[in-house]
Amino acid sequence: MRLINRLSLSFLLTSLVVGLFVILWTAMTWREYQDSLSDIEVSSLEFVKQDLASLQLDLEYKSELFSKRSLSRRGVNTRYKVLAFIDEKGIVNHATNLAYVTKSSKIALPNFDVVRFEKVKDRHQTNVYYKKENEWVSVYFPVILERLDNEIRPTKVGVIFAIYDLSQEKLKIWNRVKNSAIKIGLL
Repeated sequence: MRLINRLSLSFLLTSLVVGLFVILWTAMTWREYQDSLSDIEVSSLEFVKQDLASLQLDLEYKSELFSKRSLSRRGVNTRYKVLAFIDEKGIVNHATNLAYVTKSSKIALPNFDVVRFEKVKDRHQTNVYYKKENEWVSVYFPVILERLDNEIRPTKVGVIFAIYDLSQEKLKIWNRVKNSAIKIGLL
């Protein structure tokens, strides 16, 4: 009888220690997951801003053909769901999806916000909006005329509109955390 009581007590203590370990490990893993998501959000926002600043230079200084190629190349090689150059009248001039071109942006583009577009166009300031529940970033980036020594360069004027998808990166992190949890559970 004593042996059974000792085995029961040791089993209970072992179960308690293992349960405590699993709870602590889960809390630490969840925190790591949240930190990784924050890092992805910050790095993605920085990437998009730098990428669109580079695209802005291509649109302002290069020929029409080069501008279209530059925009298309970015749209294909990155996680942009939408990437378009919209003129000051709100008409899509170039876009990664040709169905959008020469149409009104508020009709052709999903998730396009006319109010944000007008603010960016008028104030020439970048507007970045992160929609957490949909896992994408929308960016309105100004393309403007610039003055150099009292001379205005004949550049394009308008706004670059982009929607950048974060869901694949988040899915990778979630799969890594899930696989780690399975391994610890089996252990």
